[in-house]
Amino acid sequence: MLSQLCHLSRAQLPLLMLLSLLPLLVACAPDPAERIAGRIEALVELLESNKHDTDKLLEELERFVTQEEGGFAKDLEEIEAMSEEKSEALQIKHEKRLRSAVEKLMNVSVEIQDRLSSHPEKLSRFVSLMARLH
Repeated sequence: MLSQLCHLSRAQLPLLMLLSLLPLLVACAPDPAERIAGRIEALVELLESNKHDTDKLLEELERFVTQEEGGFAKDLEEIEAMSEEKSEALQIKHEKRLRSAVEKLMNVSVEIQDRLSSHPEKLSRFVSLMARLH
């Protein structure tokens, strides 16, 4: 093996190093529950940072939903396809993070709906966009 390494060109060494790290990189990839938690946290951040400007909020939310709605569905399908044991293990592993993220999402969503209550068309759009994520 060492003699083979000596014959590699300079261009081949980085590729060899990357290939040797590939199993580690794949093992460290986030699982679907982790990706869902990250998306929810990103959504909370988006809502929190734009809740005072409803036009910008709706614009940013539409962009987020368009970008992420397929990701939520794909991750949920991946979880549903897992064995019950593996699915439960993911739930236990990410329970605190998911619970916290969902709680924050519910709180900021209620706050935004209260703000939009005097603007029925904006409220309807907000609710419609949020429903697309389910």
